[in-house]
Amino acid sequence: MRSLDDFAELRKHQLESLPCWWPEIGPLGDTSSFSFTHRTGRLGPITVLDVDFHDDVWVDGGEHRPHYHVTLPVATPSAAMDNSFSVVAEPGSVAVYRPEGKAAVSRYVGRLLAVMIDRHAVEDALACALGRSITSQIDFRPTMTTTTQAIRS
Repeated sequence: MRSLDDFAELRKHQLESLPCWWPEIGPLGDTSSFSFTHRTGRLGPITVLDVDFHDDVWVDGGEHRPHYHVTLPVATPSAAMDNSFSVVAEPGSVAVYRPEGKAAVSRYVGRLLAVMIDRHAVEDALACALGRSITSQIDFRPTMTTTTQAIRS
């Protein structure tokens, strides 16, 4: 993406061809410097996004998303907000966004990987494992350390 207009066009076409989902993204400062590269792939209920923001941006995921979303910064730490908690994801940790509640990053530059798993797939799998229905979103912590054995296995 080389401009806000390019991103608006991408976002418009992605929204027309669901199940892809794009948050609002904008530059911090000069709008003529808005640029990023991305690759995305989807297999069943899982979408993987590899994005590199070339300039400082803000990202607003809104109040509702169709998925659980895990973001792993590749090199640059980011500050994010989830349900008014401040979330700092940096190498060695991941940010976890649930389907409901405010999700935003006030400033980010650099590369990140995001894995988005459709909400129904996560909640149906948990319901099956527990043998009962799930009536609300799963209460994941907003950040998880990736250096513990439980997370790595």
